[in-house]
Amino acid sequence: MGRIQSICDPCQFGVGTKGGGAQITMALRLLIEANPDWVLIALDIKNAFNEIMRQEVLDAIWDDCVLRPLWYYNLRNKIVHGFVVLGYGPNMTKARFAAMEGEKQGDMEAMLNFCLGINKSNKLTLESIRQKGGWLLTGADDTYILGPPDVPFKEVKLHEERLKLIGLELNYSKMKCFINEEHRNETYHQAKEATGIAEGNVEDENGEAFYGVKAYGVPIGTKEYISHWLELKSKKMISNLRKNF
Repeated sequence: MGRIQSICDPCQFGVGTKGGGAQITMALRLLIEANPDWVLIALDIKNAFNEIMRQEVLDAIWDDCVLRPLWYYNLRNKIVHGFVVLGYGPNMTKARFAAMEGEKQGDMEAMLNFCLGINKSNKLTLESIRQKGGWLLTGADDTYILGPPDVPFKEVKLHEERLKLIGLELNYSKMKCFINEEHRNETYHQAKEATGIAEGNVEDENGEAFYGVKAYGVPIGTKEYISHWLELKSKKMISNLRKNF
């Protein structure tokens, strides 16, 4: 675990990091507070664990002499086209197709292998965006790109091309961006529209929008966005409790 963590540092919080989710959300908040003119983009990768190329994972294991003894074990697992289960609980059924790529979520090594497989793409994007004054943070497949307004949107497109090489695809319909209110200028709007990434927001009962994004299920954005998001979340939880108890 420690070896894989050291390979995936400094941008990966999904392996060997205690409280990785809390750390990544805190890091995002601090970066936005320290750089109020930065854009934050929350990426979404389609069916990431199930689509990443197995060859990429095997190559990453082979490339490290400490991990290489695990290569044959992983090779044997990956040349077997495992069955896929649909549904859950008593309604589970075996699918009519086999898993021929990716890591099966739930397998002991799935998280570690996925982070190894995507690591090279993440590192290339991190190096690129660091040179332009930005940063990249990831928690397994949850990916966040930050930087000055003219940087993150272009980097998303470059990252998209790197992901395609390992069998992964971005899902733009679920991707969201945020910038502090005083910096929502024409340059920002043109960049996000050209990339096809929508602003994250919630609306009050009067239709007024408050801006922000969710990272690991935690709201990050304006005070109004966070307050209203928590209010909506609490109302939903109370409603669910009333239905079930």
